[in-house]
Amino acid sequence: MGLFGKKKKESEVTWEDIEASMRAPQIPDDQAEWFMNNKRSLENSLSVTNTVGAFANSWINVETASVFVSNRIPPICEACEDSATCKACGKNERNFLTTITANQDSDWLVWELLRNQDSNLPDGLMVFFDPAMYSTLDAQNGLKFQAQEMAPIHIGSLVVDAVTNGQGMIHIADKFATQDSTYFIAGARVDAGNYQVVAWMGYNNVGDLTPTALGVYGDAYAADLLTDLKLTEPAPAEIRKLINNAESVFARMGNNQEHYAQINGSFYDENSPHERFISQSWTNQLIVEGEDAEQFFTWLMEMDMQVGARLGILDGLRIRGKQALALSYVDKVESQFKDDLTDTDKFIIEKMRTLPAGQFIIA
Repeated sequence: MGLFGKKKKESEVTWEDIEASMRAPQIPDDQAEWFMNNKRSLENSLSVTNTVGAFANSWINVETASVFVSNRIPPICEACEDSATCKACGKNERNFLTTITANQDSDWLVWELLRNQDSNLPDGLMVFFDPAMYSTLDAQNGLKFQAQEMAPIHIGSLVVDAVTNGQGMIHIADKFATQDSTYFIAGARVDAGNYQVVAWMGYNNVGDLTPTALGVYGDAYAADLLTDLKLTEPAPAEIRKLINNAESVFARMGNNQEHYAQINGSFYDENSPHERFISQSWTNQLIVEGEDAEQFFTWLMEMDMQVGARLGILDGLRIRGKQALALSYVDKVESQFKDDLTDTDKFIIEKMRTLPAGQFIIA
């Protein structure tokens, strides 16, 4: 099956297939005893087979072979550098967890998972760091794929606080992504609560044992995890350290953000007034990071459009993490169009100024 459930002709060989075979995992004969005792089929795990719906959230670009999972987009901080905890910016083990991405830089697709048919928001998230898996993914009914056996290591519990209406956010991005950085940041609106973050260990294409998938599971998956995460013993220190350390990292030349901005935009309905700004925000992020930024903002301020349309464009940048830039133009819009502001415009401006970066506005 193809990436979104489109079946290929039996004789058709795509570049995706060729590339996947070139980057396929190398499974060594000599495997760590702990891994041998605890590996299992992720594709047949309860958390996967009991997932009733899977939806692509976005592709993210990873340039440091590692990602964070957080309940916020971290602020820029000069104090913490490579640390996952920092008193200066507030990072701690309940709001910021990290893992290596199979020792390689790449672009990774973040999936939203629904455990229950009547779920209004994602019950969990999943990211695969094994490129060979992507051509086998099928999200027609739940989530199906073909993958090597993996062993789970529980990283920690992410606490998602209620920001508005009992809901908060989970963000996944390059480990060093922050507010106003150039990275693509995936953001999923979820119910407040505790989410279990799990690194699924496997082998990369040179035979190194490393995280090859990442799972983030809400309370709806609690019963499934009692079986999925049951181990013969906790991971020994030399294996557990592989979650955040790699002896070698496979870098890449450049990235594909422009290409994935188009794909990310297609995940959302441009005809829906509630999703159109999300669809366009990925492309707008690239524009404001490039040489056309001045022209873009001149257009924003001078084009004949409603104030709400201007705010929608700026809010799309804010949910991508462009907090300072978006708010600086909110000030200009408020000043220049103060006589035309509706009550809805004023509400949006207030929320944009008070909500955390990346948090969707919920009326």
